[in-house]
Amino acid sequence: MNIFELLKNDHEKALNLFDELEGMQGESGRIQGSKADSVFNKLKQELEIHMMGEEELLYSVLKEEETTRSTILESYEEHHVAKLLLNEMASMPKDEQWMAKLAVLRESVEHHVEEEEGELFEEAQEIIDENRANEIGRRMADMKKEQMSPASR
Repeated sequence: MNIFELLKNDHEKALNLFDELEGMQGESGRIQGSKADSVFNKLKQELEIHMMGEEELLYSVLKEEETTRSTILESYEEHHVAKLLLNEMASMPKDEQWMAKLAVLRESVEHHVEEEEGELFEEAQEIIDENRANEIGRRMADMKKEQMSPASR
């Protein structure tokens, strides 16, 4: 699987986990239980590994190209914001404030996905040939296997 297909699959998986978490919210505005903790931990791990792979394997190539440099620099900043939110959320009770952070995180991820799957992937496919895209995809899949906790596989 090439890097672009793999990243699209990751994006879909993350958005499904957001849906699952949002579906757990009760009338009190809170979500509770070990299932919610498990889903959030899976989302956090998925996003962190995804961001690490993008940064190390794809962005490192694309930031050197004039046509993609500004988009990649913005993507690094979007990742930074996502990492901050994920770390804050990991140590908070899953109350209304937590749900608000989840909504902001989701909006940020959706914006990132839209830009990435639109303009960035188109530009990247002009820079990275099919063989290289397949190689980067294999390396990303290997990285994910190494980084995923056994419970998440």
